[in-house]
Amino acid sequence: MGELFTLFSKPIFVSEIKSITKKELDFVENLEYERVFLDNGDYTKNKYILNLSRMKRIKKEIEAQINIYTKEILSVSDRQEFYITNSWINKHSKDDWSQTHTHTNSLISGILYLKVFDNSGFIDFHNETGIFPQTIDIEYNRFNVVNSKHWRICPKDSMMILFPSSVHHSVTPNCSEELRYSLAFNCFVRGKFGEKEYELVLP
Repeated sequence: MGELFTLFSKPIFVSEIKSITKKELDFVENLEYERVFLDNGDYTKNKYILNLSRMKRIKKEIEAQINIYTKEILSVSDRQEFYITNSWINKHSKDDWSQTHTHTNSLISGILYLKVFDNSGFIDFHNETGIFPQTIDIEYNRFNVVNSKHWRICPKDSMMILFPSSVHHSVTPNCSEELRYSLAFNCFVRGKFGEKEYELVLP
């Protein structure tokens, strides 16, 4: 049998941080929320939630996972550093969901699940192009990470997912009676890029 190279794949990194404490969760639940434009969920009015002192421990945990993803998995140069730009809490009531979307003005995005339940919704990642053109519907005997047009992950408390911001993703409806909480954030990069006349420095 020959060797398979999954060239140019989208690296989705799933990890876990130390459990969210009751004190941290109580703080999150009592933040001020507003309804999103499409009326399919709520999010915090504060879009820089990880800058709050009460979120310091969680931010440190997230930054450690970003470092693993960028330095150990992606092998990003030590001349460059990824950092969190903005962050917010999503609150989904029964039947709330999230449409397929990407994150603009960002290079890496992430989700940390704070409080989820059975049937409170999955996250789906979408391959908008697939292996073959959309003009022909190829059938498969089984689906895997090579041929799937979408891939579903079942979240659990304290699970964290990092992915390129350009990857399309969505959230299925919350079919439970409980409120579901997740923390979303974006990252950009700073440092020195290139040399001589092609040099760029981002502070």
